[in-house]
Amino acid sequence: MKQVFQLTMVSQNDPGTGCGDELYGIVLGTKGGTLNKQTSFPYQEGVHLPIPSNDPPKSPTWFLELDGNIEDVSITVVVFGPEGKYNPTIITIDGANMPSWVAQNEKEKTNQIYVESADGIFGYAQENIAGDTTNWIYTITAGVANPMIHPPV
Repeated sequence: MKQVFQLTMVSQNDPGTGCGDELYGIVLGTKGGTLNKQTSFPYQEGVHLPIPSNDPPKSPTWFLELDGNIEDVSITVVVFGPEGKYNPTIITIDGANMPSWVAQNEKEKTNQIYVESADGIFGYAQENIAGDTTNWIYTITAGVANPMIHPPV
């Protein structure tokens, strides 16, 4: 069965965040697969993170075709904004966590918190099996006012 890791990054631009509409993301590196350059956004380049609107631009997404299992995959990204307003945050998504994150989401929607602040960041894991392909889907959302774990611990 073919496996693909799909990473998407967006900004929620919550009221009270300092610069949610000025955030960018970069995929710094990948391990355990081959990035599909035809369907993915630019690699190792800053990409503006879209915010909710009536007509939002396409969300930046990268597709990593796995060499083996999800447990052998990792993707490292950085979320950043204007200098002096937003500290760059480096996040490594370890594929070994994906099965347990997905299993938890089947019981009750749960996210991972990367920055707890007025300009917070969280992630959310999903799995979609379509035909002979397993898609491991991870979405990073920045520009979140004081994100919390759901369900609360």
